[in-house]
Amino acid sequence: MASATLHDRADALRTLCLEANLDALSVPERSRSRVREAEATGEFVTLSDGTLAVLHGGAILGAAADEESRKATLEPIEQELIPAVLVYGLGTGHAVRELRERTRARVVVFEPDPGILRTVLSSGPTDLVGVNVVCDETDLDQAWRSAIGSNPSATLIDTPGYAEAFQDQRGAVTKVLEAFVADATASDNTRAARNREWIEHVLANVELLTESSPVLSLQGSLKGVPAFIVGAGPSLSKNAALLSEARKKGLVLAVDVAGRVFGAHGTSPHMLVCLEGQDVSRDLGSLPFIDRIIRACSVCANPRTLRTGQGELMLFYEGMPFLQSLRDVVGVPPVAVGGSVSTVAFSIAEQLGCSPIVLLGQDLAYSDGRTHAAGTMFENSRVRVDAASDRLDLDLCDEVRDLRKGSHLGPAATVEQAQWVDAWGGSGQVASTTLFGIYRRWFEQSAETLLGLKRGHRFVNATEGGSRLRNFEEMRLEDLLKELPERNLDVTDLVVRARDARPRLEHREVAGYAIRAARSAAKASRAARHAATEIDLARQMLSSDDVARINNSLLKVREAEQAMTASCAAQPLVEGWVANQVESISRKGRVHATGDARDDADWALNLENQIAKILEDGARELSGELRKLARQLLPRQAATRMGPPAS
Repeated sequence: MASATLHDRADALRTLCLEANLDALSVPERSRSRVREAEATGEFVTLSDGTLAVLHGGAILGAAADEESRKATLEPIEQELIPAVLVYGLGTGHAVRELRERTRARVVVFEPDPGILRTVLSSGPTDLVGVNVVCDETDLDQAWRSAIGSNPSATLIDTPGYAEAFQDQRGAVTKVLEAFVADATASDNTRAARNREWIEHVLANVELLTESSPVLSLQGSLKGVPAFIVGAGPSLSKNAALLSEARKKGLVLAVDVAGRVFGAHGTSPHMLVCLEGQDVSRDLGSLPFIDRIIRACSVCANPRTLRTGQGELMLFYEGMPFLQSLRDVVGVPPVAVGGSVSTVAFSIAEQLGCSPIVLLGQDLAYSDGRTHAAGTMFENSRVRVDAASDRLDLDLCDEVRDLRKGSHLGPAATVEQAQWVDAWGGSGQVASTTLFGIYRRWFEQSAETLLGLKRGHRFVNATEGGSRLRNFEEMRLEDLLKELPERNLDVTDLVVRARDARPRLEHREVAGYAIRAARSAAKASRAARHAATEIDLARQMLSSDDVARINNSLLKVREAEQAMTASCAAQPLVEGWVANQVESISRKGRVHATGDARDDADWALNLENQIAKILEDGARELSGELRKLARQLLPRQAATRMGPPAS
């Protein structure tokens, strides 16, 4: 009896210790559940060098790495060239402790065996407070996304013994890391290349807020109404004939490129959603219903696109930093975006309160050798898979080439690397790409987050082709439509609702936004000029031997740069305006190191000076453009107030 009591007490103590450590660490709920449900595996061993490790299935996990390997791994992280580290295997935590002591990198630990994690966390108090530890691949996906942010520099470190003991899981983790680095690189490059263009479009389009109500004026007004998000993927052809029936059952939001398919089937969407910065006005202008629907367009879209068609224009703005100041003048929140127009349409539907949200034509893969559905502008593009090399060869139609002609993005890629993913319906795999992977993960994580809120959301993937999506039911559109009652939403009614909820802005309100933005941009320019001056003085001071004066000069540089950073943060349009130039300069700064302290300091200051001058000139130029916009708007306000001239 006494022995049993001691055993029970020991178990209770281990459980208390486990729960305390799960709370002390940053362990997501899925991983917690897996650890709680797991049988403890492995046992502690002390190695000949005194290192505490874990013995598991004959393998030693967590032994000390050799000095040469540790040096090669830690040096770039210590120099802050790598901001995020994924550690494969916790062991007894030696690798994580060293990373915390010697670097400022964000650390995520993936432990492939929840049983080992249970053994380690049940043994005594942890000193790894706050470290993000996961043992579930979905948790890893989310934790790593948070750690890496938009920075493509990251690395994977193997705790000794784990790569050999858990080879299959190691391969999966490597793919996660590679995919996220590719995602971050693509997103970072896209933002840097296109921010300036997007802001130029905003300056050209923002006056249209005086002619329309924003689309999110309808926020929450369609609770429980089904929404059909119609993309232009190859599988749209399978259920395009049912689009008119879907229109009777709920709200239909089509991406711009899918518009022709509706026309070919004698129907129309309620909303045509446009995000594209390139000019697709020619395609939109050919749509027979363009004057009878709602055109839901981003303020960043091409100005010619927004001015095509006579139907109601409803603008939205994305949740990008440089657009946040629009909230004060527009009066509605931003729309979440995952990089594609379909993700925007999904976000609009969710914010309107729609459920279920149904995806059509969202292949996120190249199905049946096609890039787009039959009937779309890009229907003649084809793709061929080279199975030996997993290479995708794209034969792009003239319309794609013409759209990209003259674009700063350059010609469209004709070769891509295939990423094989599970197919819709669960039978086999389909060829996808890194870019499609970005969109896929966005849909999956958005649905997961919304389902976690337990507000009755339902998500259905009725594409009937392409790739699977976690957290989405898979149904044939025909079967789903049989479940739904007719609603016959009216476009005019939606327009009236939007205008009642959020009337159109007056010219003076938009002009006021432009003036405030111009003033804050001018302030950022002055702060950047001051920083450049202090940097020039500091570089001159480096040639002296007066250490105290050098340090004082560098302190002034730091203070001036902090003021410049604060001013730019107060007006995010500035950083977007010069993002491509700053990124080009910053890339040069990632490889310079001579070992001579004075030379390295001068080189770094020169780099900072170039950035400060780019910010100074860019902010001044932006301020001028904003003031020009305000001057254009104010006379229109007066004309509106006075009415049209007498005939």
